[in-house]
Amino acid sequence: MTVARSILLFLLAAPAEIGGAWLLWHGWRENRGLPWIAFVRA
Repeated sequence: MTVARSILLFLLAAPAEIGGAWLLWHGWRENRGLPWIAFVRA
């Protein structure tokens, strides 16, 4: 059960991590400003 739970948590966390990094990069690239970047990081 522990291995299955770890895999499930990884599968849930990986897209969130990648999506958050993409939003941060996109905000920087589009010059959306510090409030956008701070909101994405939160």
